[in-house]
Amino acid sequence: PFPQPTMATSGLQRTANEGGEDLFPYDPKSNSAPDDIIERYYSEYFFVGGVETNTPKAGEQQLDQYAQIHSNGLVVVGIAPGHPLLRDGRTVRKVVWDFKAGSNKVSGKTKKGGLVCYPHTPIATIHCTDDSEYPILAGVMGKLVELNDQLNSQPELLTKEPRHRGYVCIITQNKKQKGKVREKLLAAGEYQKLRSLK
Repeated sequence: PFPQPTMATSGLQRTANEGGEDLFPYDPKSNSAPDDIIERYYSEYFFVGGVETNTPKAGEQQLDQYAQIHSNGLVVVGIAPGHPLLRDGRTVRKVVWDFKAGSNKVSGKTKKGGLVCYPHTPIATIHCTDDSEYPILAGVMGKLVELNDQLNSQPELLTKEPRHRGYVCIITQNKKQKGKVREKLLAAGEYQKLRSLK
C-alpha cells in the first residue's frame, strides 16, 4: 500500500549539488574513516524526541535523531545514540516510508517539487522484529530531497551504520531556515551530557 521512494539516492556518496561536489566522499577502501569525513564536512546536532512534536510519549521513549548540517544547507537526518533502536539493541525488520515522503519527486537546481517539511513531518516508520514501531520525523524545516533507498533492502543499516549508510533522509534549507535550525537543536556535548553518553 505504500509507495517505494522515487527519489534517486547517492548511497555512500551524498552529492552536494548539480556541480558534482561530493559531500560524503567515503570510500570503504580508503584510509579515511566515515566519522572523520562527517567531522570534516558537517556540524552534527541532535533533536530530542518529544521536544519538537510536543508529544510526551515520544519524549519518554527518547526518540532522538541527529541532524548533520553542511554549510551549503543540506541536512542529513538519522537516528541518534539515545534512540531505542540503538540503546536497547532492537532488530529492524523493515522501513515503511510515509506516503507523502515516499511519493515525493524533486527536479532541477532548486529542487522543485520537494516535500515541504516541518520538524513534525513524518518521514518513515521503523518496524522491529519484536513488533515495536518507531516514527522518524523530519526534525527540521526545509525541503525533502532524498530518501535513503538502501534501507528498503538493508534496513539493518539503521543500527549497524546509523551515522553513515544508515541515514534516513536529506533535507535542504534556505538561508532563513538555515539560520534558525540550531535554535532547538542540541550540540554534541549537550546531547551527550543529557543522555549520559561518552
